Amino acid sequence: MSMWSLNRDTTCGPNYADVTRVSDACSGVDQGDLFFADVLAEDFDGQLASSAKTITTEEPSDPADFVDDPATSPYPIWQEDASYLAGAKVVLHRNVYQAKWWTRGDLPDNPVLNSWETPWTLVGPVLEGETPVEVPTVPDGTYPNWDGTAVYEEEARVLFDGVPYEAKWWTQGDSPAAFSSDPDGSPWSPLTTEEVTAIADTSTTDESTTLAPASTER
Repeated sequence: MSMWSLNRDTTCGPNYADVTRVSDACSGVDQGDLFFADVLAEDFDGQLASSAKTITTEEPSDPADFVDDPATSPYPIWQEDASYLAGAKVVLHRNVYQAKWWTRGDLPDNPVLNSWETPWTLVGPVLEGETPVEVPTVPDGTYPNWDGTAVYEEEARVLFDGVPYEAKWWTQGDSPAAFSSDPDGSPWSPLTTEEVTAIADTSTTDESTTLAPASTER
């Protein structure tokens, strides 16, 4: 008596949207943990032996089903080398995901077993007829680029690789890049998309006020 693919005997996590694609770490069935193993173990003496050497691979699928078109996607297509702020939304395999915290290189539909293992939350599928939504960015010149020799006080803001960061305490020579590997120990914290949106809206309002013609009383 044997059990096929024991490693898949658990329900896929909530961010694994397309259960028609076979995962090598979870099952597309809402089953809980070790359901099939428990059923098959009835009336048998012995124990499970997870010594199978065969690696589970994905079933063939139509590649066109997972092609993301920027022209019909409401948010940017996820890129492995891009940085995403908390609250940022991306599209991957025709699904929309939202970042729970700053992330880079973490696959949005990685089939994790627990939601806390991934920085992404599945929002839902890309709907028919959707078009790109303008993604807010910090206007050029809003903050200076980070300088390793400069002294920064608490709440000082800088740009690093185009990403805005805010100092959590006094710092000098500590690169914002360290946040990705040590978010608690880094003196820098990236802004959220909500903060960037507020900055962009304020900049737009100020620009409109500056360009608006003065009214004439009669």
